[in-house]
This record gives sequence, C-alpha cells and structure tokens, in this order.
Amino acid sequence: MPFSATVERALRCAVEAHAGQLRKDPQGSPYVVHPLHVALTLVRWGANEAAVVAGLLHDVVEDCAERGWNATRMTAEFGPHIAEVVAEVTEDKGQSWEDRKRVQLEHVPGLSADALLVKAADLLHNMSSLGMELEDNGVDGEFWGRFSRGREGTLWFGEQMVVALSKRVEPGIGQELARALGRLSQAAES
Repeated sequence: MPFSATVERALRCAVEAHAGQLRKDPQGSPYVVHPLHVALTLVRWGANEAAVVAGLLHDVVEDCAERGWNATRMTAEFGPHIAEVVAEVTEDKGQSWEDRKRVQLEHVPGLSADALLVKAADLLHNMSSLGMELEDNGVDGEFWGRFSRGREGTLWFGEQMVVALSKRVEPGIGQELARALGRLSQAAES
C-alpha cells in the first residue's frame, strides 16, 4: 500500500489516543501495539486503505472516550465510512461482558466487508498474542484473572467468534483464525 496521509493521521491518532493504556499481558505492553498489529494483518491480507485505517482506530471510540473520542469526532476527522466501520466493531462498555459478546456474535452476519476484516484481524491478534504469552510464560495463579471471564469465557468467545467469522471470510483467513484458536487452546491446557 503506498504512503497515505490518512494512514499517517490514523497512526498518530492511535498512538496519541491510546497513550498510557496497557495490554493485559504481564509485561504491561503499550496498548497501541494491538491496533498496529491489526493494521499490519490487514495490509498482509490485502485489505483496502479504509479497512487499514479503521483497524488502526478500531478501539479509539470504545476505549478513549475520556480523551474526547466519540462517533461524531471520528466522523469529523476520518469521514463517514471509516467512522461507520469503527462503529460496527465498537463494543458498548456499559453492557455486561455476556451482553457485549452476545451482541458481537449476533452482528457478524451483518458486518460490512471492511468491518468483517477488522473484526477478524482483531480476533487473530488477540488470540495469537495470548497463545504466545501462554507458550512463553506458562500459566501462573494470576494469569486468567486478568480477563473478565477467565479461561473458560475467553476460550468460549474465541471459539464462537472463529465459527461465526469463518462463515464469511475467505477460507485462508478462516484457517488462520482456526490455527490461532488451536494454538491458544493447546497452550491453555498446559
């Protein structure tokens, strides 16, 4: 993908919006690593620029409201299409974990093509990074406690989302998701 001023703005926005936020890994990695991985995956999959930009921004409205990010600002700064893709994959943190995950699963059949790719890349990075963390460091008493519904809920949601997404994405992407889930499940058994 050639250089783009929009991608540059989205990169800067992701870094600024997620500044100080951390991943759930024991190292406390900067949160922005996640949207960067999502965008890199989308580029590898040959996604269009709008999907890549939405991948960089996919958690900004959900996780950065205290920094002034909402749907209106997203539309003003990145246009209606990117704002809509971000909205399609944004969770309502005011709902319970169970309701948020149920809604995500219910929305997969109606996701736009760009949102579908963003959601798949998001899930792929989350499962892959978690699987690598388990392989590298094993499970201590606190590992699964960092996740809202622990081991069982995390694996259940991953399994359900892989099934739902695999019905709509290209077979190669579905296979990649299944491999990441398999790696995570195997590492979680150790």
